[in-house]
Amino acid sequence: MKNLKKLSQLSTVTDFLKKSENFALFKFEKTKHIALEGLRRELLKSGARVKIVKNSILSKSINKLAAEKDGGTLRPLQKMTKNLKENTAVISLGKDWSQGMNSFAKVAKTDKTIVFKLGFLDKTSYDATAMDTISKLPSKGELMAKIIGSMKSPTSRFVQALKFTTQKFVMVLNAKVQKG
Repeated sequence: MKNLKKLSQLSTVTDFLKKSENFALFKFEKTKHIALEGLRRELLKSGARVKIVKNSILSKSINKLAAEKDGGTLRPLQKMTKNLKENTAVISLGKDWSQGMNSFAKVAKTDKTIVFKLGFLDKTSYDATAMDTISKLPSKGELMAKIIGSMKSPTSRFVQALKFTTQKFVMVLNAKVQKG
């Protein structure tokens, strides 16, 4: 007979992953409790949640989700989780994962013991280096603001360029007149 406590944990982790469209796994080996609580608070501000899980239960949970009808996108992640080592925690990022990723990057910058293992964003699996790179990118809102700003500024840049070139030309002419 299977251990009821482990079955309950498996069910809890499976439900946690099923509810979160995007999630990331991170390692927290030798991380102090205060640092983990700080990370948890920072992630809550962005709407993300953290759950510490056993590697074996996490692997079984991902296998279970990958075996379901619409779990085909989890197959690459299934291979990545087979050999998980060290302490693991899962971050449920929700639909707008960029804010949660930025929050994680901010905390990970100050505490080097917190590191990504892998992640699942927009139905795509990523390894640790890709997740680290993605976490350092600006959020979707910031990118949209930059695009809108760049669309507004070409005319002002053009006027400034014309003005600058004309001023420079006049200054060169004045210098020539004074020399000579």
